[in-house]
Amino acid sequence: MLNISNQSVVDEVWEHVPRQSRPELLRTYASRKLGRILLVMGLVFLVILFLPWRQTIEGFGTLTALTPQDRPQNVQNQIAGR
Repeated sequence: MLNISNQSVVDEVWEHVPRQSRPELLRTYASRKLGRILLVMGLVFLVILFLPWRQTIEGFGTLTALTPQDRPQNVQNQIAGR
């Protein structure tokens, strides 16, 4: 909060909360556990990023030309020039 005024709303907010649920609201076990899980997942992801990776695929076919000069292509313009 910005604490612009001298009036505090903290006491007013806690007055409406039943006394039984206050300890449950103040517990942070779940958030700590979630934080640790996310941290471990992030570290595992970071390690996976730096693992050596080789992508290969098998295929069948024929090789017709090795260099781009051996396979010319005609480029058609959309608007006819002069």
